[in-house]
Amino acid sequence: MSFANHCVRCDGVINDTNDSEEHVLPNSVGGHLKTRRFICVRCNNETGQTWDKELSEQLNFFCQFFGIIRERGEAPPQRIKTTAGEDFLMQAGGGYKLQKPVYREVPVENGKQIQIQARSMSEAAAMLRGAARKYPQIDANAELAKASTSYTYPTGVFHHNPTLGGEIAGRSIVKTVTAFAHHVGIPSNECDLAIAYLRNEASLPPFGFFYECDLVDGRPSEVPIHCVAISGRPDAGLLLGYVEYFGLHRIVVCLSQSYSGPVIEQSYGLNPLTGQAVSVRVGLPFSVEDLQAIYDYKKIPEGSIERAFAEVVPAALKRSFEQEKTRAIAYATKYAFENCGAKKGEMLTEDQKARLPPLVVEGLMPFIQRFAARA
Repeated sequence: MSFANHCVRCDGVINDTNDSEEHVLPNSVGGHLKTRRFICVRCNNETGQTWDKELSEQLNFFCQFFGIIRERGEAPPQRIKTTAGEDFLMQAGGGYKLQKPVYREVPVENGKQIQIQARSMSEAAAMLRGAARKYPQIDANAELAKASTSYTYPTGVFHHNPTLGGEIAGRSIVKTVTAFAHHVGIPSNECDLAIAYLRNEASLPPFGFFYECDLVDGRPSEVPIHCVAISGRPDAGLLLGYVEYFGLHRIVVCLSQSYSGPVIEQSYGLNPLTGQAVSVRVGLPFSVEDLQAIYDYKKIPEGSIERAFAEVVPAALKRSFEQEKTRAIAYATKYAFENCGAKKGEMLTEDQKARLPPLVVEGLMPFIQRFAARA
């Protein structure tokens, strides 16, 4: 059986009518490298909506946090709950917005005060019209004219549990390594353990996490790389793979323990922030005994995962701060010109010019208060 002509999942014959283009690393996490005659259209669609979808949901926080570049579309907003109980959506390209608008009726001495927080003026207008239907004395247009835009920051700290894996996402992980093996010319009959796992739900997962040492030679500093690698050693009968997401999740995969093909070592690295390939080399010098220890979570020394995070997260936080500073300055400048008394297209008077600096500071105040210690 030729791996190039049979679907990795259903074993159906692949021809020109049912062939598909498969991202080795899923597009949803920034993958660009593609291969063909690996998976049929139907199975590609099904695994994309199940295996890859589960993996992308587990990794979506980091897609947003690092600001990846996808070949198609944007990463969906990430739901965030803070320690103060606030619900936000982390946006592609930075920033947060409310998961849903806020409508409150607060009792006051002579009746009720309606408080509205909306994500846009059009949403605010719709909410005011709804309030006016309930309370006809409300002039929705007049109240909307009083509305203003502003920005604030969460009062609480958001938290995220960076888990990866499970039965569904695990198959996406193994599919990625098997797709890379196919890409470098290894036939399917040499990937028996991986193929069994992808086709049979009862098969045991042939992978585990590894942090005992850094397997990636040439790792760029402070870059949350993705990488995938294959190592074939016929003398040991082992065909091993490796996949890494954002420099954080590091996984060894065993495609076969009866490999008889040629000696092979191939690696591919990607900077998902730019979409550019990165030159790396991954060594996989493991024995069968080592693999069992990896499967049993015995190759994750205390503090090793935290050290992996420390290699890439501080630089990302710095980039995020600089992006937010740029955005805050742009907002404050716009705020100052809109509130200095000048009309669009008019020359500023001396009095209006004098109002600009304090208005800029006023517009910057949320940023200053939030980041005073860092600024």
